[in-house]
Amino acid sequence: MNIISASEGIFRLGSGKQFGRLDVAELANEKQAVKVSVTPFVVLSEGEVILLDTGLGSMVDGQPCIYNALHEAGIQPEQVTRILLSHLHKDHTNGIPLFPNATIYVNSKEYAFARTQEGNPSYNQSLLMQLPQQYKVHWMEETEGFINGEITYQVVGGHTPFHQVFWIRNNEGTTFYGGDNLPQAYYLKYHAAWKNDYDGKTAMELRLQWEKEARDENWSVLLYHDVNRDRIKL
Repeated sequence: MNIISASEGIFRLGSGKQFGRLDVAELANEKQAVKVSVTPFVVLSEGEVILLDTGLGSMVDGQPCIYNALHEAGIQPEQVTRILLSHLHKDHTNGIPLFPNATIYVNSKEYAFARTQEGNPSYNQSLLMQLPQQYKVHWMEETEGFINGEITYQVVGGHTPFHQVFWIRNNEGTTFYGGDNLPQAYYLKYHAAWKNDYDGKTAMELRLQWEKEARDENWSVLLYHDVNRDRIKL
């Protein structure tokens, strides 16, 4: 199973949901800051290049950061065929315009909710408004199903009302992507209902369930916001 980290780097997260990119020198001086990675994942599955979330679309020297990670893996942005969105916060969606040939998989109820969030800095309403008109969108209406023969999804809520998660399964094993319901490894160490979740209690209960399943079935777990690692094996 070939799943590639396409990290944009590490960012300082401000109180207004502003992301400030940190270079190596700044990391040493930002010990008290809230730091998160932004790490989309590329799944090479059944001859396709599939992206799990798209990142912030951040740039360095005029070049999208995610392109550097793709190029290192020998992948061109035009080769991305599908984008699977866990939810519609801007740190997961702002990179959408960077992939012109991709079909974007969006939960229709998540989109309807996101469009009611005017003034919420977690969303890029300008991009969301353009989404149906300017991009190839596949509206996901079911609560669970198949993307292809290896990838399944389920709408679970938690971090956002209609947040969805994904499993990639083949003869090499199971990899789980929980988006922002399980963005960092320490979420499995400290079982808590986090205030930044729409429904923190549901998200906490889901993590407990997934942790048990992951240990029983030897899953790999992808971590979108963990500054120390991009995945763990339970």
